Amino acid sequence: MWRSFGAIVAANLVARIFLALGLGFVTYVGLSAVLDQFSAALRSELTGLPADLVGFIGLTDLDIVINLVISAYSARLAISQLTKISVIGGGGS
Repeated sequence: MWRSFGAIVAANLVARIFLALGLGFVTYVGLSAVLDQFSAALRSELTGLPADLVGFIGLTDLDIVINLVISAYSARLAISQLTKISVIGGGGS
């Protein structure tokens, strides 16, 4: 009796872990692709700017600011996926 109960609990736990990892991976890959596409579109828009404006962007380090914002969204996405994994797996409250 206890052996079958332990097998049911273990199977349920393994299923929850795989479900959480699968959903997290799919969400992360999808949103990462969206961020990459946004970054590529932004770069393509900035290449057509006049030389004076490109120089101004370089002086103000606006390109670094844009990279920081995109990196912040990526980090927020990664952290949110880690917290979702613990909540779905039953570890969070």
